[in-house]
Amino acid sequence: MSALQITAIALCFTIPLLGWALLFRQAFRFYRLFQTGAPDTSRRDQPTTRALTVLREFLGHTRMKRKPWVSVAHWFTALGFLILFATLVNAFFQLIWADFRLPVVGHFPPFEWLIELFAVTGFIGIVFLMLVRQKEHPRSSEGDRGRRSRFFGSTWWQAYYVEITILVVMVCILSLRTQEAALIARIEPDTNIALHFP
Repeated sequence: MSALQITAIALCFTIPLLGWALLFRQAFRFYRLFQTGAPDTSRRDQPTTRALTVLREFLGHTRMKRKPWVSVAHWFTALGFLILFATLVNAFFQLIWADFRLPVVGHFPPFEWLIELFAVTGFIGIVFLMLVRQKEHPRSSEGDRGRRSRFFGSTWWQAYYVEITILVVMVCILSLRTQEAALIARIEPDTNIALHFP
């Protein structure tokens, strides 16, 4: 192993651990905050109905019906971020074994096509959403200091951070898939690259 590979492995296992620690810390803070309120026993009824409602709202993005293009872009970006978690797992192992592919699904063309579909549509979606945020920025909206903008009062650095992170993740996944295809073409010349790497 080269020094670069060892450094990359160390960073790729340390940084996510820090991220998980911050996530659990914030979840615990929310838990403590929610405990300060009065118990709401009425929300414990009909767990199946409530779970299906959450699923319908998330998958259907029903709250965004009045902005269908934003809804579609957000749907592909949000779902892509969840589905593409598999590529993160794959990439961690590829730091150690360059030709690693996930067991079972790693060589399964429908899964590979799904990954690339959501990487491309997620990329297009996040670029579209970034443009919408700029177009509807309070600086160009009516009202006192842009109060009519739907983004009025947003914490802008957080929004930019999330958008840029998603954009970079999508670019990295597409780059990784391209590099995987090039490697497979060299080490497994009989593999149908178009079938596995659309």
